[in-house]
Amino acid sequence: MRGQTRRQVQVGGFASGADARIALGEASVEYEVDRPLRRAPDTVGGFLLDRWQRGIRQEVAESALSNYVTIVATYVVPRIGDVRLARLSTRQVEQLYADLLEGGARDGGPLSATTVGQVHRTLRRAFNDAIRWGLLNASPVTPAKVPRQDGRTMTVWTPAQSATFLASVRGERLFALWLVALHTGMRRGELAGLRWRDVDLASGKVSIVVQRRRMGFVW
Repeated sequence: MRGQTRRQVQVGGFASGADARIALGEASVEYEVDRPLRRAPDTVGGFLLDRWQRGIRQEVAESALSNYVTIVATYVVPRIGDVRLARLSTRQVEQLYADLLEGGARDGGPLSATTVGQVHRTLRRAFNDAIRWGLLNASPVTPAKVPRQDGRTMTVWTPAQSATFLASVRGERLFALWLVALHTGMRRGELAGLRWRDVDLASGKVSIVVQRRRMGFVW
C-alpha cells in the first residue's frame, strides 16, 4: 500500500552456499503462506526442516537435498507441520494427499497425482530415516495409499513439424540451440550446460561435459 515501506530482514553466517539456498527457499515459502514454518523439535515440521535435513546432508547430492526441502516446506509443513511426529497417522497422511490433489497448487488449484507421488516418496524416505535413527518404531507413510498416476504417452515431432518449427525461429538468438536439440536429442540440462569449448565445429561434434540443474524445483 502507498505510504508503507517493505520490511526487509537480512541474515547471514551460513556455512555454505547450500545452507544459504535452503534458508532462502524456506523464507520464500514463509512469505507465500504468510506465516512461519513450524520447527518445534517434536513435530513433523521440526523433524523435516531441521533434524532430517542435517541427518541426510552428507548422504545425498545438493540438488536432491534442495528439492527435498522445497517439497516438505511447500506441501507438507504448512498442512501437518504442527502434528507431533510420533502421533502422525496413516489416515492423516492420506488426507494430506487428498488435500493436495484438491487444492495443493500454488494458485490454489489441484495438484497433479505425479507431484503428490513425489511428496509421498519424499515422506517415505524421511520417515524411514526416522526409524533408522530410533525416533519411530514404524512409519505411517509406508501403508498410505498413493494417488494413481495416469500413464503418459510420449509424443515426438515428425520431421515436417520439426522443419516448420525451425523455419519459424530462424534468425532468432536461440536458433542454434533449437537446431542442436532437434538433431541430437540432448536433454535440457545438457543444452543449458553446453560451452563453446565443448563444441568442435570442424568435426561436427559436441561433447556433453556439464549439466545444469535447477535448484529448489517446485512441481
